[in-house]
Amino acid sequence: MSLHEKKSTFRPDIQGLRAFAVGLVVVYHSGLGWLPGGYIGVDIFFVISGYLISRMLLEEWYADGRIDVLGFYARRMRRLLPAAAVVLLCTTAFARIMYSPVEIKTFSSDAIATAVYLSNFWFAHLATDYLASDEAVSPLLHTWSLAVEEQFYIFWPAFLILVGKTIGTRDQLRKFAIAISVVIVFSFLISLALTHYSQPHAFFGSPTRAWEFGVGAIIAVLNPAQPGTARLLSRGAGWLGLLLMIAAALSFSTETQFPGIAALLPVIGAALLIAFPLAPQSSVLHWILSHRFVQFFGNISYSFYLWHWPVFVFMGLYGLGGSWAASFGGIALSASLAAASYYTIENPFRFNRTLVANHVAAFGASLAIISLALGAGVLTRYEAIATINSSGQQRFLAARKDVPKSYAEGCHRKISEERVDPCVHGAPDSSRVIVLFGDSHAVHWVPAIESIARDNQIRLLTFTKSGCPSVLIEVRLPSLRRTYDECTRWRESVFREINRMSPSLVLLSNSYGYFGIDAATWRDGVRKSLNRLNVSGARVAIIRDTPRVGFNVPLCLSRAAWRDLNLDEECQFDLASTTNSIFDDVEKSELSRFSNMFRIDMSNAICDTPQCRVERDGIIMFSDTNHLAASFARSLSDELLTRLPKGL
Repeated sequence: MSLHEKKSTFRPDIQGLRAFAVGLVVVYHSGLGWLPGGYIGVDIFFVISGYLISRMLLEEWYADGRIDVLGFYARRMRRLLPAAAVVLLCTTAFARIMYSPVEIKTFSSDAIATAVYLSNFWFAHLATDYLASDEAVSPLLHTWSLAVEEQFYIFWPAFLILVGKTIGTRDQLRKFAIAISVVIVFSFLISLALTHYSQPHAFFGSPTRAWEFGVGAIIAVLNPAQPGTARLLSRGAGWLGLLLMIAAALSFSTETQFPGIAALLPVIGAALLIAFPLAPQSSVLHWILSHRFVQFFGNISYSFYLWHWPVFVFMGLYGLGGSWAASFGGIALSASLAAASYYTIENPFRFNRTLVANHVAAFGASLAIISLALGAGVLTRYEAIATINSSGQQRFLAARKDVPKSYAEGCHRKISEERVDPCVHGAPDSSRVIVLFGDSHAVHWVPAIESIARDNQIRLLTFTKSGCPSVLIEVRLPSLRRTYDECTRWRESVFREINRMSPSLVLLSNSYGYFGIDAATWRDGVRKSLNRLNVSGARVAIIRDTPRVGFNVPLCLSRAAWRDLNLDEECQFDLASTTNSIFDDVEKSELSRFSNMFRIDMSNAICDTPQCRVERDGIIMFSDTNHLAASFARSLSDELLTRLPKGL
């Protein structure tokens, strides 16, 4: 069969594949832990969309010599916007009940980005913002994939029309295939590059996902399963495709560098199932995918995807997660909401006679829906700001932004940066030099050390970089899902620079929270670092890491105040359980090998009782879960000065 032959594009095996894909995603998000790579269900959806949309558009091109773009967009809007808008409105309404004003302000940004289908770029930005890494999970995070699909729908018809009008009338299928192949290759190469250098942008970006839609599109053009295709080949391809997708879902995890090369596994798996339709009368796999139960979940897959994530997030806020019963309960609730949404929202709008017959009416209704969802987000934001200003919540919002000016001034190196030129604080012309070297847990001491340097005519030079300790260990960042090579190179350059300048004191400060690092590895890294610094002849001090509170302090205070709870009781933490004494013991042991090296422990200055409060003298002590607020750090300058060596 060629694309010249107009026929229904409905295939029950593809509908079953939708059910399989949404099942992977929902089980992955449920917390059951059965499918650590279940997020690849989204990639399956992208391949399906690329195939079905391209087939529909190209059939129209060959039948009529044109593509009815207005009709295409009207169908997409009727199909997708109503259910998405209802879920967005319900999620917004629930967030206004559950969240404090400070949290609602943050959520409203997510809602606005979601309403205009730009949430993928918004969440990519947040994922690469080091200071936002401890934010609570957004109940709208899953909408990134909907934004990617909508961006594909906007771009793809125009692309096919442009190709169709420029390639002439001879051998058009081959030329369409070449044009789509170019998109696949370029998009895949961009995906490979960004997955290595900026994984969040590769994961959330539409340019880096376009090749997955393109794989589906190339199947629609080439149509490899012709009428004479061997039944055995179709069955073998189908089972192989299913096995590839299952293998990815079982073997991938949050540590997998994805999408990149790894995305080939689920994409090829989905492509094989789509490219070789299964014979209904002879295939067990076709019988499974076409079963009424599976077809039902294929039918509600869109609404199921929309509802499941907000359900799980809000259940977590109520403390209902963490058990099998809760996971299955969340799945059942999501499926029930999806079924109700499918029958009362999706289908009535999708098949409404007036909207089907009148594209202008469909556009008008869709724009009204978008405006309603966008308006709800904007109104929620303004109400949150007004409430913050009138309810004493300003200080909690301010605490979240109470970070050292090093970030705004570009003194703190981002993950991708490798420049080693230090920032100068205190007395720039002084011959007495102190160096601060480490990660973000070094940066949060800048306000205190800068105050000391300024008052004592000392030049302070800072070498700091996100997620990059001054301890010589190999770091793997979750946001990169690979070895942090930029850190290794930057750190080597800093060691050389410090040894060249021979400062009077080098202060090291680092987080103890690096993934997969045990005490033996930390000991080896500390030893290597101290040996390297000993060459400079400088005195060296390690500032013990600050407590990792375990909750976002400003948000906890905001929530407690909004609910009229006791702030001290609701947001206190246990000092013993939030400090890593093993790493501290390692550092003490290694420092004892040198007469010119010592340790600084500010723990009792931060917390002088076993149960620690997070606010002192009207100052909120932490800006998130583990970084000292700049104002509080500055208040510790006198105490820190008493612990520094005399005669600096």
